[in-house]
Amino acid sequence: MNSGKERLIGIAIVAAGLIILLGKLGVFAFLGQAFWPLLILAPGIVLHILYMSRLLPAYTLIPAGILTVYGVLFFLCNTWGWGLMTYLWPFLLLGVAVGLLEYAVSEVQRPRLAFALGIWSGVLSIIFLIF
Repeated sequence: MNSGKERLIGIAIVAAGLIILLGKLGVFAFLGQAFWPLLILAPGIVLHILYMSRLLPAYTLIPAGILTVYGVLFFLCNTWGWGLMTYLWPFLLLGVAVGLLEYAVSEVQRPRLAFALGIWSGVLSIIFLIF
């Protein structure tokens, strides 16, 4: 009878062979090229979740908003072509506006400068998006 260790070693060898085969077929390269914007989007969502669970202060919403908007923008451009950046570049400014406005709305003391900068950069990005 085979012992449990010998079975485990056999499964590990088969799994390693399968991983090597998938690497040679280019599966991992495709996944890296297709889903790299998730490396930007995921930290933004995690920061939002950590703030909502009261583990992080409100100022962490600034990078959370920026990373979330940028991750969605890069995912769209990666999916439908980088030529979209010709028209969607104002979303880079809108990401900063979203981060600042999230912070300004959620902070208890209501920072007026962050709110004003968020509104102005949001309006400016929408104007650039229209033109």
